[in-house]
Amino acid sequence: LGAPEVRHHQHRGARVARISVEDLDDTFAVRLALEPMATRLAVEKMTEAQLAEASEAFDRYLALLDAGEVDTARRAHAEFHFAIYHAAGSRWLLRAIDPVWQNTERYRFGWGENGAEQRKRAHTEHLHILEACRAGDVDAAGAAMQDHLDGAHHRIRAAILHLEEDGAGA
Repeated sequence: LGAPEVRHHQHRGARVARISVEDLDDTFAVRLALEPMATRLAVEKMTEAQLAEASEAFDRYLALLDAGEVDTARRAHAEFHFAIYHAAGSRWLLRAIDPVWQNTERYRFGWGENGAEQRKRAHTEHLHILEACRAGDVDAAGAAMQDHLDGAHHRIRAAILHLEEDGAGA
């Protein structure tokens, strides 16, 4: 399973939030509203240096996954996405994306995202985002981010439901 989320309640201590399909769906709904928008805005403003930063993070992400270094790959994956989001130039958008990103991370790397098929999908989806950014194609970049998030959501959701059917779910 992914990393548990700890929720602090004033005067009552802390509790670990359960992993659930409902929470996953809600989290991805918010990400799908924010991240394609951030990507579109970024493409309009992205400098060569920001594009190079995203490209380098993407290359590191793939190399680390291939080497089986999942924790370090997780950071490179975040660096890839946030290199794009930072280019949008909106600190409020970044502040909105960060907590839903963090919530998703407890799901993303806990449900079999490290298999060869998942790496191939991640490579293809991220490459489409990067290529659209390089081309300066606002609509294609936003659509590629949308497709990537939709794909990740559906893959993780299916894995959770499969585990729940087997009686091993949260």
